[in-house]
Amino acid sequence: MTPESVELYRDKSWPEMLRSEGVVRTVDYRFVARGGRIFDGRLAARGELGPDGRFIRSWAAIAHVTAEKRAGRDLRQVQRLDAVG
Repeated sequence: MTPESVELYRDKSWPEMLRSEGVVRTVDYRFVARGGRIFDGRLAARGELGPDGRFIRSWAAIAHVTAEKRAGRDLRQVQRLDAVG
């Protein structure tokens, strides 16, 4: 993760997941690939709690969403140009 994403995860997302009582939480982050390329990813995770309510482990999956984000930015740009023209 980029430093900004690590901070978001540590300060906000992780504590929320621990309180979510097994509900899946989905948050977008920026990740750094092995070659140093930064990409957008969507992390879906849920915490697993034991009978006593204590955290046992988390289950997570990451989806690569860079193309989706780019398409959204392009669409907003076209809509702005349409509104002006």
